[in-house]
Amino acid sequence: YSFCTLLRRGGAEGEMSEDISGGVTSIYTDGCMIVYGGQVGDRVWLLDTASWKWRELQCSGDIPSARRYHTACGYRDRMLVFGGEGSLEGNRVSEEHQLFGLDPRSGNWTAIATVGEQPAPRSHHTAVVTPNEAMVIFGGKPTRTSSLTCESLREDVRLGFYDVYILNLINLSWHRIERYDPIAPMLWGHSSSLFRHFMMVSGGFELDISNTQLTVSQPSAILSNSMYIFDLSRFEWKRANPKPDRSLIPEPRALHASFCIDASVIMYGGLVIDKHGRASNIHDCWIYDISSGEWRPFQFCLSHWNGKVPLGVTIGETKTTLLIANNQTTAYFIDINRDDVWHEQECDPSELYLNKIYSNQLSVPTETYEPPVIEVDEEALAAQLHQQYLEEQRIAEENEREQNRQRLQQQLDEETRLRQEATIADLQEKISSLRGNLDNLSNIYRTGAAPSPEQVHGTKVDHPDVSPPRDGTVPYHTRKAGPQDAAAHDMQQLQLVQLLSTLQNLQQQSRDALEEASKRHADQVAEAKRLHAERLAAIKQQQQLEQENQLQLAEVEMEQSNAAVMAKQMALLKDQQSALIALQKQVGDPPPKRAAESEIPENVKNMASAIRRLQGQTARPHEPPPADGIPEVLGLQAALSKLRDAD
Repeated sequence: YSFCTLLRRGGAEGEMSEDISGGVTSIYTDGCMIVYGGQVGDRVWLLDTASWKWRELQCSGDIPSARRYHTACGYRDRMLVFGGEGSLEGNRVSEEHQLFGLDPRSGNWTAIATVGEQPAPRSHHTAVVTPNEAMVIFGGKPTRTSSLTCESLREDVRLGFYDVYILNLINLSWHRIERYDPIAPMLWGHSSSLFRHFMMVSGGFELDISNTQLTVSQPSAILSNSMYIFDLSRFEWKRANPKPDRSLIPEPRALHASFCIDASVIMYGGLVIDKHGRASNIHDCWIYDISSGEWRPFQFCLSHWNGKVPLGVTIGETKTTLLIANNQTTAYFIDINRDDVWHEQECDPSELYLNKIYSNQLSVPTETYEPPVIEVDEEALAAQLHQQYLEEQRIAEENEREQNRQRLQQQLDEETRLRQEATIADLQEKISSLRGNLDNLSNIYRTGAAPSPEQVHGTKVDHPDVSPPRDGTVPYHTRKAGPQDAAAHDMQQLQLVQLLSTLQNLQQQSRDALEEASKRHADQVAEAKRLHAERLAAIKQQQQLEQENQLQLAEVEMEQSNAAVMAKQMALLKDQQSALIALQKQVGDPPPKRAAESEIPENVKNMASAIRRLQGQTARPHEPPPADGIPEVLGLQAALSKLRDAD
């Protein structure tokens, strides 16, 4: 199968869709399953196995970009994340910082700087942490922007892409173990687990460039079910070949999970490709005994799997418990050494939904103004969202069951049609043989010769002795036709009529079956339309709920904005009042008020009237004022000025 086409697109013909694997990683530490990447994005979810409640970890620091098909390992109460590819189209993972550390208790991310021969950026690889505080990186595929070709793959191999890289976690220095052994594999999408000082590598897409020509645009990859063992003390590769008499071998797969428990490797799920080139998920468990090299199947937690990729798979606190988070609402666990059946546990995802709603909520200022309290029933809202999620899950499961039922019905109709066609062909062959025999008998009766046994019964009879018998009887080839020959002719005609009737009945049954299939197809189309209408109605209802939630959030934000504006206005008014009080203190007492008009003395009023009268006379140029009136005017003006100064 094509190495690049299998990764990039989705569908049939050996191509992988996004539903095959979410590219999510999970580890177990401090009583919690930690889920990061893939369908979760750049967030971190924690499942507390004591209360079985989900919550989202509020992260800070050097938060890495969203990624998938990376690796996550636990080391000293921290989660180490290495490599991966962007989880969105066009979103690339930074090549400058490939190693990140997360403290699950504080939610602080740290970009870890390393030295030495660092491995090239990659995804679909594996990583294990050894007891002597070292992290081992192996395999994967390059995360380059250009398409992968045979020439670029050869160059990557020459530069040591498929070598083993070991990071000393104490001094953070890389060391490369060169790939000198021809048996050393080149894998991506495989799984690795640690047993003592051995790294157990299983499955994956195995590359072989020994016969690859540079004229081929893309290299090829083959699904593998081999078990490779890398000795970390001698730096040697070995391949565990199963014995010929061992028939129980798991199906070749990739993008699966494996864990080492005691002296066994537990392998779960993965991607398989059928003989038609169609990729699909497989959900089964296998146990590999390291001492004997034998595989044996192990019962999975669900007898009827819905085809979804689980949210997380990891080993629990006891190191013998396999924990699978099916989704946000259901988890399964089993103790490999003690239990025979899986245990089902319901989970509470309400905090995940609440964090999603209130993650961008603004704080309300309370210094100078207290806004109205908006009561939100968080439990009811979480219950509503949880019910909506369950309804979506139910619709998806119903659609999947209906698709499976239709597929099985089509297979049954096809098998029935093939059986009817085979029966009709057999009957037509018998009818042709009987018609030939009847034609031969008719010709014999017309000529008057007796039929031979092979003409009557349709079989060949040898006649080695053609001489007349001694008992006086007449042989077949000289005897005339008799009554028994006519009876045989009538019997064959009756058989022919019966076969023709049977053929007509089968043809009628075929027509009825075709009509029934057409009617059933029409019913299926109508049912599909109805389900589609229900899905559209559910989507519309969900959109309406989201719009209502957005309106509620908008009202909350508007109230908060109004509260902030009113707080600023009141603070400004308070500042203005303080400034006015300070100015009044600086100026002192206010000046006395002007006297009212009733308090003005009578003589002052008379003097003002006289001045206005004299001013009106001086305004006339053709009537000059009398000379004796000038001193009076001057005196009145001086007195008025004094009164004004007094006022």
